[in-house]
Amino acid sequence: MPAQRKLGRATNIRLSMLRGMVTDLVVHGRIETTEARALEVKKIAEKLVTIAAKEKDNFEPREVLKSSAKLDSKGRKVLVSKKSKNGARYDAVDRETKSSMVQVDFPSRLAARRQAIRWLNKSHDAEGKVVNPV
Repeated sequence: MPAQRKLGRATNIRLSMLRGMVTDLVVHGRIETTEARALEVKKIAEKLVTIAAKEKDNFEPREVLKSSAKLDSKGRKVLVSKKSKNGARYDAVDRETKSSMVQVDFPSRLAARRQAIRWLNKSHDAEGKVVNPV
């Protein structure tokens, strides 16, 4: 049995149309369409919602070290003079490391996110700002 109904369209056009409709349904909460299209969108959207609900807490906080260039009061990089093995002098950027806590997805949550990325497009809200439903 095929994954979706053909809906009288070529495969790439049909999948693009379904992606747009699923994205609109997730972003706006409702759409107006034909019954056949609605059934196909419903199948996809229900799978995404089920997976998202199951994987919502499936991550762990992890401490990550981040290296960045030190900046002076004007926002420029701080340079340090160093000496090479053969005695030549050169300037290097002085760096500092900071640690921060980030969320790291477990593999099953990452797979769910990738499945959502496959079906949801980035869209724009009323002010023109980009909305990423994933």
